[in-house]
Amino acid sequence: MIDKSEKQIMEKWDTTALDSPLVTICCTAFNHEYYIERALDGFLMQETTFPFEVIVHDDVSTDRTVEIIREFENRFPSIIKPVYEVENQYSKNDGSLRRIMYEKAKGKYIALCEGDDYWCDSDKIQQQAEALEEHPECTIAFCKVQFVDQTGKLLSNTTAPGTGIFRDGIITLEDLVHNEFGMGNWTFHTSSFLYRAELGAGHMQIMQEEFSVFPYGDMPLQLYCLMNGNGYYIDKIQSCYRTMSGGYNSYMEQHPEIQIIHLKNLIKGLEKFDQLTRRKYHKNVTKGICRTKFRIDVISKSWLKVLHPRYIKMGVSLQLKMFIKILFPKTYGRLVLLKRSI
Repeated sequence: MIDKSEKQIMEKWDTTALDSPLVTICCTAFNHEYYIERALDGFLMQETTFPFEVIVHDDVSTDRTVEIIREFENRFPSIIKPVYEVENQYSKNDGSLRRIMYEKAKGKYIALCEGDDYWCDSDKIQQQAEALEEHPECTIAFCKVQFVDQTGKLLSNTTAPGTGIFRDGIITLEDLVHNEFGMGNWTFHTSSFLYRAELGAGHMQIMQEEFSVFPYGDMPLQLYCLMNGNGYYIDKIQSCYRTMSGGYNSYMEQHPEIQIIHLKNLIKGLEKFDQLTRRKYHKNVTKGICRTKFRIDVISKSWLKVLHPRYIKMGVSLQLKMFIKILFPKTYGRLVLLKRSI
């Protein structure tokens, strides 16, 4: 646990404004007993001139996660605001997690980080909040994210976004769509997000309606924010994504049949986004759909389909990388010089 008192963390805060924090940090936790302490330490090490709160939502963990959260709650009662569920909300798949978080959040801005990931820069939310304060046309801020293994060991120079893709400054929807769908790069990770809380109602609505088919929530959130303004990118590693820790991506690699269902839903989501944007980004969206279909064919081991001429435009190099990553993930992980692609 962090070697700081609550008084020290709040030293530069206006303590009369504790009920109106500038930033709400939202953290979802489920069976994260080996990781949650580092996540909470990463929040509490933030050095800010404004109040922030941490809403940590435990979704009925069966390990020691709740016990660890309670220890932090007792020590930092003005900052750590836990939600202890008695019924698992994630399994409902009805938007309950988003609704609960939005209802609890008091901040002008919301920062996200799941319980198995963590922040590694004490200036993260200070710099991101300042960027959005200075750029009212921006709805969301991002940073560079370092990939680490289960123990927290750095995975070579693997980061998102990759080196040289973006510089500090304004990011547009076109930039994201080109890099994510057109080029096939994993652009921004959830732990890097800090966005305007006022978008919460619209985000809930679009997730219940147009984007309900998306198999995960981070991409729709990025798209929605950038459909309503620009983003601001800080080209600095401020967060860490822990791979193979039992999260979404780890689960998908272990359950190919479910992964195929999710990929088919991703295609539907991309098609819906294409419609909403009146095909403005159709070329890059089409590339993303093609790449997703290729992944489905490889996972399904439909070798004749894999060789279909429609995949020629993807390029042999990209096809080979995807082929190795999907069928031989451990081998792919060792090939650290390969550019990380979807």
